[in-house]
Amino acid sequence: MLQQTQVATVLPYYQRFVKALPTVETLADAPLQRVLKLWEGLGYYARARNLHRAAQQIIKRWNGKLPSDPAQLQTLSGVGRSTAGAIASLAFGKRAPILDGNLRRLFTRILAIESPLDSPSVQQQLWAFSERILPREEVARFNQALMDLGATICTPRQPDCLLCPVRDLCRAFHLGIQGIIPTGTHRKELPHRHMVVAIILRDGGRLLIKKRAEEGLLGGLWGLPEVPFSNRSSHPQIKQELLDLWGVGVNNIQSLESLDHTFTHFRMTYHPMLCHYVSGMLGGAVVFRWVSPQELSEFPFSSAMRKILARLPSFEISYQELAEQHSLAAEYTMI
Repeated sequence: MLQQTQVATVLPYYQRFVKALPTVETLADAPLQRVLKLWEGLGYYARARNLHRAAQQIIKRWNGKLPSDPAQLQTLSGVGRSTAGAIASLAFGKRAPILDGNLRRLFTRILAIESPLDSPSVQQQLWAFSERILPREEVARFNQALMDLGATICTPRQPDCLLCPVRDLCRAFHLGIQGIIPTGTHRKELPHRHMVVAIILRDGGRLLIKKRAEEGLLGGLWGLPEVPFSNRSSHPQIKQELLDLWGVGVNNIQSLESLDHTFTHFRMTYHPMLCHYVSGMLGGAVVFRWVSPQELSEFPFSSAMRKILARLPSFEISYQELAEQHSLAAEYTMI
């Protein structure tokens, strides 16, 4: 959970997660959907899938006992060199180096490295330094202190050098460049995508949700049917695309307020469209469900989808009125 997420954000999720799945056995046996639901809101959902797989690997390979060797830890799904070093040193007291984002920044300033941080040669230099400075004893306290120093004192902007206990050892401080390093490569502007999100309602206010593929972006989560959107997209075009892509016929499309969301590698603007279900037999490889608003809490959704669903008014749609209006009663199929 602490990969790419701050401690203050993680704590309530961690407490809820451990209460629900207190052992590696309960985690390994839990359905992935339950794991994703407990993880809901933390983002980077591949971490949840990797954690679930890692628990199963621990059961299969080591009879439920987490290995203490960093090399063995790195064979687990989602565990890289730094995570393996953190587990080995903090949990088992092993003399293993770590190099999280805070330590990259801290070590770059101590060594006054002005080359881009993502350079392979710089990474190699930082790993060598992290390993070289490890003490023979109290490794867990030492590594934890380094991470705390990077998180609280040697911060990305305006490091608090006057309070830093290693200020005298910091070359960047003596050169007066601690505020401009580390440096990285020039970040390109994120691509901007647009997507229609179809809120398809039927009798009684039930709406259509679908499950995403297990792998890839937001893998395993539930969402709403989507089709690409452009400035030229019209309601008739959206109606046709929903039929072509998902096999669902809709009518009475109503545009709602758009929602902007930023992913790691791109920005997304969602364009929610409220629709009335008309016809269509749903099936094939994609898993669909008709659910009531009260049932939505049972499914894991991304934060963006939850924000869209939270905007839904309490619609009560007359199934019979729609059937009579469109003269399509014979084509209605209960899913």
